[in-house]
Amino acid sequence: MKVLLDANVLIAAMASQGLCHLVAELCIAEHDLIVSEALLGEVETKLHRRLKVPLPDIHNAVAYFRQASNVVAP
Repeated sequence: MKVLLDANVLIAAMASQGLCHLVAELCIAEHDLIVSEALLGEVETKLHRRLKVPLPDIHNAVAYFRQASNVVAP
């Protein structure tokens, strides 16, 4: 099954080890997680501006989602 998660779910998945993290990992392991560069850009911006996550951590997390997901053009 193809799954597209909202940017807020991806942000929560990256920010903590809660329910959103489990949902994202399940989607990666058992389904076809779909993301776009626009979605990942929104995630990067919000993690940096709102949550003050260090840039290297953001880049590592986004790189993981790029590698583990199917990146499509919107």
